[in-house]
Amino acid sequence: MVAGAFGRINPWATMANLVAVPVFGGAVWLTAAALALTYLVPGVAGDVGALAWLALRGLAGLVAGSAQYMGQSALGLPAPSALTGLFWFLLTVVLLAAIRRGGALRLVVPLVIAVGALVLGPGSRQLPPDKGPLVYQFAVGQADCGLLVFPDGWTALIDTGPGGYRGPDDSVLARDVGPWLRRQGVGSIDAVVLTHGHRDHTGGARALSKRFAVGTWWGGGRSAEGLRTGSGSWRMRREESTVIHTWRDWRLEVIDPWAVGPRTKAENNASLVLCLRRGPTVAMVWSGDLEREGEDRLAGAGLVPTGAQVWKAGHHGSDTSGTPTFLELLDPGLILISCGVGNSYGHPSHGPYVVRNDTIAVLRTDLHGTIRLAWGLEGSPRVTFSRPGLTPRDVLSSMPGPIPNDRRRPPGRHIPEASHGSPAQYP
Repeated sequence: MVAGAFGRINPWATMANLVAVPVFGGAVWLTAAALALTYLVPGVAGDVGALAWLALRGLAGLVAGSAQYMGQSALGLPAPSALTGLFWFLLTVVLLAAIRRGGALRLVVPLVIAVGALVLGPGSRQLPPDKGPLVYQFAVGQADCGLLVFPDGWTALIDTGPGGYRGPDDSVLARDVGPWLRRQGVGSIDAVVLTHGHRDHTGGARALSKRFAVGTWWGGGRSAEGLRTGSGSWRMRREESTVIHTWRDWRLEVIDPWAVGPRTKAENNASLVLCLRRGPTVAMVWSGDLEREGEDRLAGAGLVPTGAQVWKAGHHGSDTSGTPTFLELLDPGLILISCGVGNSYGHPSHGPYVVRNDTIAVLRTDLHGTIRLAWGLEGSPRVTFSRPGLTPRDVLSSMPGPIPNDRRRPPGRHIPEASHGSPAQYP
């Protein structure tokens, strides 16, 4: 059931429950007894309540102390088939019978659990249910934060969202995105790309470095200033294009339009660009807060990825980004905009995105919530989103045709298989 619901399970969880359930149950009974004794024997009620408090605090301390290790041992499991479910049901019956019979047979239960946890626990990786990469564009307000997960378990975080008013522990990453990653079985991040140095993109970096092991930090502009803390190595871009991960015919590239020649003084235009490709097909492009100067530089260097299925719009959908020349070259089939509800900047302010007289479909985090893209073996991604009260009909009503995988097809774009996801699925 757990594997079917979440696609992964921590193999230590069952052993932990052998301790947690009796302790928690005992604390509940002690609390009930303390309440019952309050008016009868107040002094005894206080002592019993103190025991319940100690039990719960001890359990909380045990959980906090073991979470760092157990969080790294998440085991990916596919959703169980009917035959698998029947097998586990029969195994449960056998184990229950062993417990009922007592004697030496009782040793079978902890032995099976212990061996399974020791063999399958440390070092196991998540097995994603999808056959291609997954992308999440999180709803983090007037800021940017996205997650890319390859089928081999390799993960990249693209920007870290805004900072908090009361410090790193108050950031959206610390409060929402980080706990969600833990629940999904993500214990470490292989690459973090800070597109540039503005706080709405780097605000969660310190919280991330405190909570997750990071393989490599990739920084654009002044993003590294004051952020070189925690694990992982820093890579400041000096090449025009670098492939940072490959899986089968998929690859992720980091592009720096200012790698050659004098660099821009405008921080937005110093943004790194990321490109996810499958063979010759451009699946998705992230362009940070790149504006006209940076887009012109990218086009002049011949570095614009053409025919993108999805583009995460530059600068939160501002009219300073997405120039006609850049859009003509990029030719995206779908545009994602990350912006906050009722933000003071008036984003998105670009207006309709038009390529060859065709208006491109747009999804916005302020309207649609967190957006999830799942690529399969071929074709365009399947898109879901988390905002309650919005239906696929609302999204598809303005999308007249399919995202063109074959560039010879007539223009026209929509999101195939778009559906509304439960708000509980995403932060």
